[in-house]
Amino acid sequence: MRCVFAIATVLAGSAFADPADSVHEPAPPRFLIGVGIGGPGVACCAGEADTFPTALIVGRYFEAGYRPFAKYPIYARVMVLGGEWATEAAGGSWLNVRGGAELRACDGAWCGFLDADAGYLQVAEDGGGRVMRGPSVGGRLGADVGSRHVRVRVAVDASAAVAGKFTASYPCGETDSYRTVTAVEIGLALAF
Repeated sequence: MRCVFAIATVLAGSAFADPADSVHEPAPPRFLIGVGIGGPGVACCAGEADTFPTALIVGRYFEAGYRPFAKYPIYARVMVLGGEWATEAAGGSWLNVRGGAELRACDGAWCGFLDADAGYLQVAEDGGGRVMRGPSVGGRLGADVGSRHVRVRVAVDASAAVAGKFTASYPCGETDSYRTVTAVEIGLALAF
């Protein structure tokens, strides 16, 4: 946790630096659109009725961001992630739709970013109609590299459902327990 706090402090310090200090650097792009893949990752449940072993996940994502204030590299963003999960006994799909903010700090071709989001998470079992839906919170910590207009992004993404019940006793049971999805992502973004 201290490491995350230290990284966030460094990002915030350089993100809010006066743009006049870097006269030769072009202004950060106003728009960012990206696609990528996530996984391998893990999904797990917690709670008294937890009988669901940790599942392996793979997925895909789409993201879009807009920097509303020219002076600050803070992006309002939306993200849609989805994919498949599997254990030895079962499998299914998951979908996470989120919106929030991304704080970016750059040094030449390299940028670091920290995201905080809120949204909706759905986890469903194949063929059984068993579905969990509920609000979620999430975030990412990562870096990207590239030219001003084409970026390769790598991040660790985590999201957790904060409420909601499965409609049947599998995989997490009739409980308001947390459900988390964590994955490493790699993607390509266009900035303009």
